Amino acid sequence: MMAWLQRFPAPTGLAMEIIRDRHVKLTWNPVTQTISGNPGTPSCYVIYRSNTPSPLEDFYFVGAVDATTFTHNWAAWFIEMGKQFYIVTSYSGNFDDLRTVADSRNEWKYGEMDKALQKKRVIGLNSLK
Repeated sequence: MMAWLQRFPAPTGLAMEIIRDRHVKLTWNPVTQTISGNPGTPSCYVIYRSNTPSPLEDFYFVGAVDATTFTHNWAAWFIEMGKQFYIVTSYSGNFDDLRTVADSRNEWKYGEMDKALQKKRVIGLNSLK
């Protein structure tokens, strides 16, 4: 048995808006094709935040949504506006798996969750043999 995952590019048109001096609302354009150019839709979008624009290891998971908008509640209240940096990625796996893995730890750095999800997929595929 063979299985593969579609890979999607990051969404474009990311915009940030402050709501009532408290919340950070992010919006972006939907991803409609895979990185190879085939039509497709990701399962959800995964959002990371940092106080600095780099390095990537300083970005932490803040949520995942199956829409093209995300509100990071109270982020603008507790963190200076000039220190809000976000990365939005497209995720092609099972949304429930992502939530389960996300809930298994308090904090995920950028890239760590991907590795945990890949391990979960490999374990799941190996169990089919």
